[in-house]
Amino acid sequence: MKHKVALTFIAVMLVCMLAGMGTYAWFTSTTTSQDNVFEAGTVDLGISEIPQPLFATEYDDPNYDDEYGVGEWYPGLSVNGRSLRIVNNGTLTARICAVSADMDTFVNPKNNPDAENEFADKMTIIITKGDYVCFRGKLSELLAAPQELTYTKEGETKSIKVSPGLEAELDFEAIMSEKAGNAIQGVSATVDLILYGTQDDDAAVDELLNP
Repeated sequence: MKHKVALTFIAVMLVCMLAGMGTYAWFTSTTTSQDNVFEAGTVDLGISEIPQPLFATEYDDPNYDDEYGVGEWYPGLSVNGRSLRIVNNGTLTARICAVSADMDTFVNPKNNPDAENEFADKMTIIITKGDYVCFRGKLSELLAAPQELTYTKEGETKSIKVSPGLEAELDFEAIMSEKAGNAIQGVSATVDLILYGTQDDDAAVDELLNP
């Protein structure tokens, strides 16, 4: 039987804070499942609740919370986001196999035609599972296509697997490159990071990554 892919996702919002101009970002969540068909059992992924912004850079914004504030975000500053717990409520082992991004909004106060591309190219996203890096790359890569999520342990490539009834915890980090130019001064963006989960099956993962 052909495996259909179960998709589930999260939104991770990112912001840029340059030259003293503040922005803020949201971390919201939704979960969807499309055409779940498996030989036996189900993959049912849920996520931990995220009631607050991932982080904030604008102190006078009503959504600012001291716990997640980072002050002024300048080129070269790394921002550690909160952890996200992914829970497998199904009966089959799931694999969190890929991540992509979608830029919902982009505020460009100076109307610089290069701002959006510069922002995406100079923003690095890092996703870790414990001490292991599962993804490190440019936001522009995630906007272009889903990128595989794996990590290396003792010289062996591992997948992020979640057994029935258990959970996996991922951490998110964003870094604005020291080489970021004036094109993105004062801009802000709302970016969804989309995680893809499916049955722990190579064929199902291949179908998702190579539709």
